Amino acid sequence: MNLYLRVVGRRPDAYHELVTVMQPLTLADALTVTLAGEGISLTCDRPELPQGEDNLVWRAARQFQEETGLTLGVRLSLAKHIPCPPGWGAAAATPPALCWL
Repeated sequence: MNLYLRVVGRRPDAYHELVTVMQPLTLADALTVTLAGEGISLTCDRPELPQGEDNLVWRAARQFQEETGLTLGVRLSLAKHIPCPPGWGAAAATPPALCWL
């Protein structure tokens, strides 16, 4: 959870430079990745969250494919356990985990 968050600049890639103080949580989202034909598909147990290109997990999978040159398709299944109010880091916590799989 973000205890302090300040935007200090904008990077050339349209992301922002941040100064933050975070408190770890014992909650964790669950991400299941299955190799599947072509493309990227994402399902999430929270229907109010985007399940396509607007989802950060989907974007992380696409970026991983582009950076590595791998073209294997993946089926992603996301079970959200971290609440999504602003400042909790719930949206940004799961996408980096995809790259560790």
